[in-house]
Amino acid sequence: MRTLLLVLVVAGCSVVANAQPPDYWEDFTYPDGSFPVGWSCTGDTGGGGQFVVSSGEFVHVDGGYVYYVADGWFLLEGGSFFFNVRGPYWEFAWGILPGNQASGWCMRLRYDDTGGAWGCTLTETHWSTIPGFPGGRYMFHHGTDLTTNHYPVDLGTGWHAVRIGHLSRYVDVWLDWQLVFETQPTYARNWGFMGLGASAGSGSMSPAFDDLVHWPEGDPVHAGSWGGIKALFR
Repeated sequence: MRTLLLVLVVAGCSVVANAQPPDYWEDFTYPDGSFPVGWSCTGDTGGGGQFVVSSGEFVHVDGGYVYYVADGWFLLEGGSFFFNVRGPYWEFAWGILPGNQASGWCMRLRYDDTGGAWGCTLTETHWSTIPGFPGGRYMFHHGTDLTTNHYPVDLGTGWHAVRIGHLSRYVDVWLDWQLVFETQPTYARNWGFMGLGASAGSGSMSPAFDDLVHWPEGDPVHAGSWGGIKALFR
């Protein structure tokens, strides 16, 4: 299991002592082979994939693609997401609007080799339930990308730290403490459900997630100070 240790040291200033605590923290400390509380499959079983808890990590272990939504944790406001991720073909989504469960908008960040080269892609997506899956709900991975930001990078198969800030109508994405995206979404909002998954088959390149945290708006970590923050994972 990986332990998330955030040491907030802002260059040239001190962090607010009474900073608001995170409103969501999932470290996947469940028995091996179990499934984390508050998460469920989107209902798209076509890929035959599966994630389970293994050594305190949420790991893609079987089959092909699979996606999950944290429908037990509805976020009411924007803020900052932090998580550790390992391997390629991972995807993280937020602001999945509940609506009627069959369609809506969301923000998605994924890492894959689409187009023949490795990179991270941030999209604003209008999604809808896939026909033929009557139990489908919140299928954030299926839809039309309305806006796209692409950052070419080969992250390899090791662990990496991701931070996503979505405050008001401003989004910034950091990979291993380096800013890679800044954008202002047109449609998607910063409140709603979270989602994650794998876009390819399991095996030596299977993704894994750990230490998923969300801080609500008002935390001292923001785009203007993140460059001076040191964070240690493990």
